[in-house]
Amino acid sequence: MKVRKTTEPFNPESKLYQAESVVIDQDWLTAPDILRYFKGRQAFLFSNNYEASDLIQFLDRWKSGEAFQKLEYLQIDVVFEYIPKNQILNAIGAKYIDATKTPPTHSVPKV
Repeated sequence: MKVRKTTEPFNPESKLYQAESVVIDQDWLTAPDILRYFKGRQAFLFSNNYEASDLIQFLDRWKSGEAFQKLEYLQIDVVFEYIPKNQILNAIGAKYIDATKTPPTHSVPKV
């Protein structure tokens, strides 16, 4: 399902949230709001601008298992603004994984 140029929240019962994969294109990325009830496996977000705190909040909720339990893949492309990757990775507690070692597994608690 593809969503373009929307700023209004969707009804929690919207079919958007039932789709396995969504592509969302917004001028100002509101990932936590627009994906609040998303139950799919893939999300592709495209935007001109974003708020780092919103992105960090979204990633924290996903990483903790608090939300987005089925989400396996997330791609975020911001066109006109630099994303401070190190700041965001540090804020969510991401760690470096040595390519020569077996990577850790992440399990999401069942709800």
